[in-house]
Amino acid sequence: MKKFLLGAVFGAALAGSAVVYAADAIQAYVFPAALVINGKAQQPENGYALLNVDGQAYVPLRFMADRMGGAVAYDEDKRTVYVISPGEMSGHIAVGQTKAEVMAWLGDRYQEIRTPDMGQEPAWRYDFGVNDSYKVSAVRQLIETWADPDGLRDGLIAWQLLVTWKEGKVDRYYMAYAGKTGNTVYDIGHEQLETIRSRLVAAREAIETEHGIRWMGENVRDNELVVTFRKRDDFERGLSAEELESLRRTIEKAAGLKKTLPVPLKLEPFPFSRKADITGVIIKKDEEAGRILVADPDTRLPNGRYDESVWLSMNKDGIIRRAADGSPLSLEALRAGERIRVWYDGEIVFLSDPPQTKALQISVLDAEPGS
Repeated sequence: MKKFLLGAVFGAALAGSAVVYAADAIQAYVFPAALVINGKAQQPENGYALLNVDGQAYVPLRFMADRMGGAVAYDEDKRTVYVISPGEMSGHIAVGQTKAEVMAWLGDRYQEIRTPDMGQEPAWRYDFGVNDSYKVSAVRQLIETWADPDGLRDGLIAWQLLVTWKEGKVDRYYMAYAGKTGNTVYDIGHEQLETIRSRLVAAREAIETEHGIRWMGENVRDNELVVTFRKRDDFERGLSAEELESLRRTIEKAAGLKKTLPVPLKLEPFPFSRKADITGVIIKKDEEAGRILVADPDTRLPNGRYDESVWLSMNKDGIIRRAADGSPLSLEALRAGERIRVWYDGEIVFLSDPPQTKALQISVLDAEPGS
Protein backbone atom coordinates (compact mmCIF):
# COMPACT_ATOMS: atom_id res chain seq x y z
CA MET A 1 0.00 0.00 0.00
CA LYS A 2 1.05 3.59 -0.59
CA LYS A 3 2.27 5.25 2.61
CA PHE A 4 1.77 8.87 3.76
CA LEU A 5 2.79 10.88 6.77
CA LEU A 6 -0.37 12.02 8.53
CA GLY A 7 1.21 15.39 9.39
CA ALA A 8 1.85 16.10 5.71
CA VAL A 9 -1.65 15.16 4.58
CA PHE A 10 -3.34 17.05 7.43
CA GLY A 11 -1.25 20.17 6.82
CA ALA A 12 -1.99 20.16 3.09
CA ALA A 13 -5.71 19.97 3.78
CA LEU A 14 -5.59 22.96 6.09
CA ALA A 15 -3.21 25.44 4.56
CA GLY A 16 -1.72 24.00 1.40
CA SER A 17 1.70 23.33 2.98
CA ALA A 18 3.10 21.21 5.77
CA VAL A 19 5.91 21.04 8.25
CA VAL A 20 6.50 17.54 9.59
CA TYR A 21 8.38 17.13 12.84
CA ALA A 22 10.10 13.78 13.00
CA ALA A 23 9.22 13.24 16.63
CA ASP A 24 5.54 13.72 15.90
CA ALA A 25 5.31 11.84 12.59
CA ILE A 26 3.28 8.63 12.46
CA GLN A 27 2.78 6.15 9.69
CA ALA A 28 -0.57 5.99 7.94
CA TYR A 29 -1.96 3.99 5.03
CA VAL A 30 -4.38 5.08 2.33
CA PHE A 31 -7.75 3.55 3.22
CA PRO A 32 -9.68 2.73 -0.01
CA ALA A 33 -13.15 2.74 1.56
CA ALA A 34 -16.43 4.16 0.32
CA LEU A 35 -17.70 7.26 2.13
CA VAL A 36 -21.43 7.93 2.62
CA ILE A 37 -22.59 11.21 4.27
CA ASN A 38 -26.26 11.62 5.15
CA GLY A 39 -27.19 8.79 2.82
CA LYS A 40 -25.21 10.14 -0.16
CA ALA A 41 -22.04 8.54 -1.51
CA GLN A 42 -19.14 10.98 -1.50
CA GLN A 43 -15.90 10.57 -3.37
CA PRO A 44 -12.90 12.51 -1.98
CA GLU A 45 -11.42 14.65 -4.71
CA ASN A 46 -7.74 14.94 -5.58
CA GLY A 47 -5.72 16.10 -2.60
CA TYR A 48 -7.93 14.30 -0.10
CA ALA A 49 -7.53 10.74 1.13
CA LEU A 50 -9.04 8.47 3.76
CA LEU A 51 -6.35 7.05 6.02
CA ASN A 52 -5.90 4.02 8.24
CA VAL A 53 -3.91 4.80 11.37
CA ASP A 54 -3.51 1.96 13.84
CA GLY A 55 -6.76 0.40 12.71
CA GLN A 56 -8.80 3.65 12.90
CA ALA A 57 -10.17 5.53 9.90
CA TYR A 58 -9.20 9.19 9.52
CA VAL A 59 -11.19 11.44 7.17
CA PRO A 60 -9.92 14.89 6.08
CA LEU A 61 -11.70 17.44 8.28
CA ARG A 62 -11.99 20.10 5.58
CA PHE A 63 -13.61 17.60 3.20
CA MET A 64 -16.11 16.44 5.84
CA ALA A 65 -17.00 19.95 6.97
CA ASP A 66 -17.41 21.14 3.40
CA ARG A 67 -19.74 18.27 2.52
CA MET A 68 -21.85 19.01 5.61
CA GLY A 69 -22.12 22.73 4.92
CA GLY A 70 -19.34 24.02 7.14
CA ALA A 71 -15.94 25.58 6.64
CA VAL A 72 -12.64 24.78 8.28
CA ALA A 73 -10.21 27.47 9.41
CA TYR A 74 -6.80 27.09 11.05
CA ASP A 75 -5.23 29.61 13.43
CA GLU A 76 -1.51 28.90 13.24
CA ASP A 77 -0.63 31.13 16.21
CA LYS A 78 -3.12 29.33 18.48
CA ARG A 79 -2.59 25.97 16.74
CA THR A 80 -6.38 25.61 16.71
CA VAL A 81 -8.69 24.21 14.05
CA TYR A 82 -12.18 25.76 13.75
CA VAL A 83 -15.26 24.28 12.07
CA ILE A 84 -17.43 27.25 11.09
CA SER A 85 -21.06 27.62 10.06
CA PRO A 86 -22.30 30.65 8.03
CA GLY A 87 -23.54 32.41 11.15
CA GLU A 88 -20.07 32.28 12.72
CA MET A 89 -18.07 33.36 9.67
CA SER A 90 -18.14 37.07 10.52
CA GLY A 91 -16.16 36.29 13.66
CA HIS A 92 -13.29 34.83 11.62
CA ILE A 93 -13.02 37.15 8.64
CA ALA A 94 -12.80 40.93 8.83
CA VAL A 95 -12.41 43.99 6.63
CA GLY A 96 -8.71 44.79 6.26
CA GLN A 97 -7.37 41.23 6.40
CA THR A 98 -4.75 40.33 3.78
CA LYS A 99 -5.11 37.63 1.17
CA ALA A 100 -2.54 35.53 3.04
CA GLU A 101 -4.62 35.79 6.24
CA VAL A 102 -7.82 34.77 4.47
CA MET A 103 -6.07 31.89 2.73
CA ALA A 104 -4.60 30.74 6.03
CA TRP A 105 -8.15 30.56 7.41
CA LEU A 106 -10.03 29.14 4.44
CA GLY A 107 -7.45 27.60 2.12
CA ASP A 108 -7.02 28.16 -1.60
CA ARG A 109 -10.16 26.41 -2.90
CA TYR A 110 -11.79 29.58 -4.22
CA GLN A 111 -12.97 30.73 -7.62
CA GLU A 112 -12.18 34.17 -9.00
CA ILE A 113 -15.30 36.20 -9.81
CA ARG A 114 -15.35 39.37 -11.90
CA THR A 115 -18.23 41.81 -12.40
CA PRO A 116 -18.22 45.55 -13.20
CA ASP A 117 -19.24 46.39 -9.62
CA MET A 118 -16.35 44.63 -7.89
CA GLY A 119 -13.49 46.93 -8.85
CA GLN A 120 -10.17 46.05 -10.43
CA GLU A 121 -9.23 43.06 -8.30
CA PRO A 122 -11.16 39.84 -8.91
CA ALA A 123 -13.23 38.66 -5.93
CA TRP A 124 -12.77 35.25 -4.33
CA ARG A 125 -15.77 32.96 -3.93
CA TYR A 126 -15.70 29.92 -1.65
CA ASP A 127 -18.37 27.23 -2.07
CA PHE A 128 -19.29 25.08 0.95
CA GLY A 129 -21.36 21.91 1.23
CA VAL A 130 -20.99 21.19 -2.48
CA ASN A 131 -22.83 18.19 -3.92
CA ASP A 132 -20.78 16.04 -6.28
CA SER A 133 -23.28 16.71 -9.09
CA TYR A 134 -22.95 20.49 -8.69
CA LYS A 135 -21.18 22.28 -11.51
CA VAL A 136 -21.38 26.06 -11.68
CA SER A 137 -21.43 27.40 -15.23
CA ALA A 138 -21.93 30.66 -17.06
CA VAL A 139 -25.51 29.57 -17.77
CA ARG A 140 -26.31 28.57 -14.19
CA GLN A 141 -24.44 31.48 -12.59
CA LEU A 142 -26.81 34.45 -12.69
CA ILE A 143 -25.16 37.47 -14.26
CA GLU A 144 -26.83 40.02 -11.97
CA THR A 145 -25.41 38.54 -8.76
CA TRP A 146 -22.36 36.62 -7.63
CA ALA A 147 -24.27 33.85 -5.84
CA ASP A 148 -26.08 30.85 -7.32
CA PRO A 149 -29.67 31.04 -5.98
CA ASP A 150 -30.77 27.95 -7.94
CA GLY A 151 -27.95 25.80 -6.59
CA LEU A 152 -28.61 26.99 -3.04
CA ARG A 153 -32.36 26.42 -3.32
CA ASP A 154 -31.95 22.94 -4.84
CA GLY A 155 -29.55 21.84 -2.11
CA LEU A 156 -26.65 21.37 -4.54
CA ILE A 157 -24.59 23.76 -2.44
CA ALA A 158 -25.01 24.71 1.24
CA TRP A 159 -23.65 28.25 1.23
CA GLN A 160 -21.26 30.59 -0.52
CA LEU A 161 -18.82 33.22 0.66
CA LEU A 162 -17.60 36.10 -1.50
CA VAL A 163 -14.60 38.23 -0.53
CA THR A 164 -13.92 41.46 -2.44
CA TRP A 165 -10.53 43.15 -2.37
CA LYS A 166 -9.11 46.66 -2.36
CA GLU A 167 -5.35 47.08 -2.58
CA GLY A 168 -4.83 43.47 -1.54
CA LYS A 169 -6.98 43.65 1.59
CA VAL A 170 -10.56 42.57 2.36
CA ASP A 171 -12.90 45.36 1.27
CA ARG A 172 -16.17 43.52 1.97
CA TYR A 173 -17.40 39.98 2.44
CA TYR A 174 -20.80 38.45 1.73
CA MET A 175 -22.45 35.13 2.54
CA ALA A 176 -25.39 33.56 0.73
CA TYR A 177 -27.50 30.56 1.71
CA ALA A 178 -31.03 29.28 1.18
CA GLY A 179 -33.75 30.51 3.52
CA LYS A 180 -36.59 28.42 4.90
CA THR A 181 -38.88 29.39 2.01
CA GLY A 182 -36.26 28.74 -0.68
CA ASN A 183 -35.29 32.39 -1.01
CA THR A 184 -31.64 33.42 -1.08
CA VAL A 185 -30.48 34.99 2.19
CA TYR A 186 -27.58 37.42 1.95
CA ASP A 187 -25.57 37.92 5.14
CA ILE A 188 -22.78 40.49 5.42
CA GLY A 189 -22.23 40.41 9.17
CA HIS A 190 -23.17 42.87 11.90
CA GLU A 191 -19.96 44.89 11.59
CA GLN A 192 -20.52 45.72 7.93
CA LEU A 193 -24.22 46.47 8.47
CA GLU A 194 -23.25 48.99 11.16
CA THR A 195 -20.80 50.63 8.73
CA ILE A 196 -23.56 50.98 6.13
CA ARG A 197 -25.91 52.29 8.81
CA SER A 198 -23.46 55.07 9.69
CA ARG A 199 -23.32 56.15 6.04
CA LEU A 200 -27.10 56.42 5.94
CA VAL A 201 -27.20 58.51 9.11
CA ALA A 202 -24.87 61.00 7.41
CA ALA A 203 -27.11 61.12 4.30
CA ARG A 204 -30.55 61.10 5.98
CA GLU A 205 -31.31 64.84 5.66
CA ALA A 206 -30.54 64.84 1.93
CA ILE A 207 -32.70 61.72 1.46
CA GLU A 208 -35.58 63.32 3.42
CA THR A 209 -35.46 66.43 1.23
CA GLU A 210 -35.22 64.54 -2.07
CA HIS A 211 -38.11 62.16 -1.37
CA GLY A 212 -40.39 64.22 0.87
CA ILE A 213 -40.20 61.77 3.74
CA ARG A 214 -39.48 61.89 7.43
CA TRP A 215 -36.73 59.45 8.43
CA MET A 216 -37.98 57.76 11.60
CA GLY A 217 -34.90 55.67 12.28
CA GLU A 218 -32.62 52.85 11.19
CA ASN A 219 -31.40 49.76 12.99
CA VAL A 220 -29.85 46.36 12.42
CA ARG A 221 -32.35 43.58 13.06
CA ASP A 222 -31.99 39.86 12.31
CA ASN A 223 -29.22 40.44 9.74
CA GLU A 224 -31.23 43.15 8.02
CA LEU A 225 -30.71 46.87 7.85
CA VAL A 226 -34.20 48.23 8.59
CA VAL A 227 -35.06 51.83 7.66
CA THR A 228 -38.32 53.21 9.09
CA PHE A 229 -39.88 56.23 7.44
CA ARG A 230 -43.14 58.01 6.68
CA LYS A 231 -44.31 60.48 4.06
CA ARG A 232 -44.06 64.09 5.11
CA ASP A 233 -47.24 66.24 5.18
CA ASP A 234 -49.36 63.31 3.98
CA PHE A 235 -48.45 60.58 6.42
CA GLU A 236 -51.74 58.70 6.05
CA ARG A 237 -51.24 58.08 2.32
CA GLY A 238 -47.78 56.56 2.33
CA LEU A 239 -45.50 56.05 -0.68
CA SER A 240 -46.55 54.51 -3.98
CA ALA A 241 -44.68 51.48 -5.38
CA GLU A 242 -42.77 53.78 -7.74
CA GLU A 243 -41.85 56.19 -4.94
CA LEU A 244 -40.75 53.29 -2.74
CA GLU A 245 -38.49 51.88 -5.45
CA SER A 246 -36.98 55.33 -6.05
CA LEU A 247 -36.31 55.67 -2.31
CA ARG A 248 -34.64 52.25 -2.25
CA ARG A 249 -32.30 53.21 -5.11
CA THR A 250 -31.33 56.44 -3.34
CA ILE A 251 -30.63 54.62 -0.08
CA GLU A 252 -28.56 51.96 -1.84
CA LYS A 253 -26.51 54.66 -3.57
CA ALA A 254 -25.97 56.60 -0.33
CA ALA A 255 -24.88 53.40 1.44
CA GLY A 256 -22.49 52.44 -1.35
CA LEU A 257 -24.44 49.30 -2.23
CA LYS A 258 -24.14 47.70 -5.65
CA LYS A 259 -26.51 45.69 -7.79
CA THR A 260 -24.33 42.58 -7.98
CA LEU A 261 -23.69 42.62 -4.23
CA PRO A 262 -27.11 42.53 -2.60
CA VAL A 263 -27.44 43.68 1.01
CA PRO A 264 -30.43 42.74 3.20
CA LEU A 265 -32.17 46.14 3.23
CA LYS A 266 -35.75 46.47 4.45
CA LEU A 267 -37.82 49.63 4.00
CA GLU A 268 -40.48 49.74 6.72
CA PRO A 269 -43.21 52.42 6.55
CA PHE A 270 -43.97 53.93 9.94
CA PRO A 271 -47.24 52.33 11.10
CA PHE A 272 -49.89 55.03 11.47
CA SER A 273 -52.58 53.41 13.58
CA ARG A 274 -56.26 54.36 13.43
CA LYS A 275 -56.28 53.94 17.20
CA ALA A 276 -54.97 56.91 19.17
CA ASP A 277 -51.95 56.43 21.41
CA ILE A 278 -53.65 58.31 24.25
CA THR A 279 -57.09 59.83 24.86
CA GLY A 280 -57.02 62.31 27.69
CA VAL A 281 -57.38 65.84 29.02
CA ILE A 282 -55.03 68.78 28.67
CA ILE A 283 -53.83 69.33 32.24
CA LYS A 284 -51.58 72.34 31.62
CA LYS A 285 -49.76 74.31 28.93
CA ASP A 286 -46.11 75.34 28.78
CA GLU A 287 -46.30 78.37 26.48
CA GLU A 288 -42.56 79.02 26.58
CA ALA A 289 -41.59 75.48 25.55
CA GLY A 290 -44.55 75.12 23.15
CA ARG A 291 -45.94 71.97 24.69
CA ILE A 292 -48.98 70.63 26.56
CA LEU A 293 -49.35 68.07 29.33
CA VAL A 294 -51.98 65.43 28.57
CA ALA A 295 -53.23 62.81 31.02
CA ASP A 296 -55.79 60.03 31.03
CA PRO A 297 -58.22 61.09 33.79
CA ASP A 298 -59.11 57.46 34.52
CA THR A 299 -55.54 56.87 35.77
CA ARG A 300 -55.54 59.62 38.41
CA LEU A 301 -53.83 58.58 41.65
CA PRO A 302 -54.76 59.53 45.26
CA ASN A 303 -51.85 62.01 45.34
CA GLY A 304 -53.33 63.91 42.40
CA ARG A 305 -50.78 62.66 39.84
CA TYR A 306 -51.63 60.52 36.83
CA ASP A 307 -50.35 57.06 36.02
CA GLU A 308 -50.62 57.81 32.29
CA SER A 309 -49.51 61.28 31.26
CA VAL A 310 -47.13 62.79 28.70
CA TRP A 311 -45.75 66.15 27.62
CA LEU A 312 -46.53 66.77 23.93
CA SER A 313 -45.05 69.13 21.37
CA MET A 314 -46.11 69.15 17.74
CA ASN A 315 -44.00 67.81 14.93
CA LYS A 316 -43.30 70.23 12.06
CA ASP A 317 -45.84 68.57 9.79
CA GLY A 318 -48.21 67.54 12.57
CA ILE A 319 -51.94 68.25 12.30
CA ILE A 320 -54.44 69.50 14.89
CA ARG A 321 -58.12 69.31 13.97
CA ARG A 322 -61.44 69.75 15.75
CA ALA A 323 -63.21 66.39 15.66
CA ALA A 324 -66.67 67.89 15.11
CA ASP A 325 -65.99 69.63 11.79
CA GLY A 326 -62.37 68.90 10.88
CA SER A 327 -61.37 72.55 11.14
CA PRO A 328 -57.63 73.12 11.69
CA LEU A 329 -56.29 74.44 14.98
CA SER A 330 -52.92 75.54 16.33
CA LEU A 331 -51.22 74.34 19.50
CA GLU A 332 -51.58 77.86 20.90
CA ALA A 333 -55.37 77.66 20.50
CA LEU A 334 -55.69 74.61 22.74
CA ARG A 335 -56.90 75.16 26.30
CA ALA A 336 -56.52 73.31 29.58
CA GLY A 337 -59.49 71.02 30.22
CA GLU A 338 -60.08 70.09 26.57
CA ARG A 339 -60.36 66.39 25.75
CA ILE A 340 -58.14 65.21 22.92
CA ARG A 341 -56.98 62.11 21.10
CA VAL A 342 -53.28 61.98 20.23
CA TRP A 343 -51.21 59.99 17.76
CA TYR A 344 -47.49 59.98 18.54
CA ASP A 345 -44.73 60.59 16.02
CA GLY A 346 -42.18 58.10 17.29
CA GLU A 347 -41.29 56.75 20.68
CA ILE A 348 -41.79 58.30 24.12
CA VAL A 349 -38.62 59.70 25.72
CA PHE A 350 -38.45 58.77 29.40
CA LEU A 351 -35.89 61.39 30.44
CA SER A 352 -38.40 63.40 32.44
CA ASP A 353 -41.43 62.78 34.63
CA PRO A 354 -43.90 62.85 32.99
CA PRO A 355 -42.13 61.63 29.82
CA GLN A 356 -42.29 63.51 26.54
CA THR A 357 -42.76 62.95 22.82
CA LYS A 358 -43.95 64.66 19.65
CA ALA A 359 -47.48 64.47 18.28
CA LEU A 360 -48.22 63.62 14.67
CA GLN A 361 -51.95 64.28 14.95
CA ILE A 362 -54.28 65.70 17.62
CA SER A 363 -58.06 65.48 17.42
CA VAL A 364 -59.87 67.90 19.78
CA LEU A 365 -63.08 66.38 21.14
CA ASP A 366 -64.65 68.80 23.66
CA ALA A 367 -64.07 70.29 27.08
CA GLU A 368 -63.97 68.03 30.13
CA PRO A 369 -67.11 68.58 32.24
CA GLY A 370 -66.46 70.95 35.12
CA SER A 371 -63.24 72.31 33.59
